[in-house]
Amino acid sequence: MAAVPLGDRLLVVNCAVGAADANLWRYRIASRDWSVTLTDKATLRIDPSLPQVFNFDVVLAARAGQPTWFLRSTEEGALWMGRVEADGTLVVGGYERMGSAALGSALCASGGRIAATAYDLHESLLA
Repeated sequence: MAAVPLGDRLLVVNCAVGAADANLWRYRIASRDWSVTLTDKATLRIDPSLPQVFNFDVVLAARAGQPTWFLRSTEEGALWMGRVEADGTLVVGGYERMGSAALGSALCASGGRIAATAYDLHESLLA
C-alpha cells in the first residue's frame, strides 16, 4: 500500500483482492475535524481473471494551473496514468506495458519525465 497527500486530498493505492475490490482510492480530509470522505475509487487491472493485482508505487505530478496526474505501477507490468479532478473524481487515462517483467520497484516523475524500475530502468516522456 502507498499513500500520497496533496493538500486536503489523499490518494491511496493497495492490492485488489477479488473482482469487486478496488486498488485506487481518493479521499478528502477536512482539516476542521479531520474527517475522511471517500470521493472516488477505481480498479486498475488488465486481466480481469486474475484473483488479485498488487500495486507497487504511486506518484502525483502537478503543475500550476493544470490537472493533477497520477502514475502508478502494478504487478502486471503496467504503468497506469490518469488524473484527479478538483471534485475528487478519478479519470483513468490508460496504461502502458513497461518491459516484459512485472513493474514494481519504484517510480519517479521529474521535469516531464517518468522513470520506472523493475529489473530494468525504463524512461518515458510525459505529455
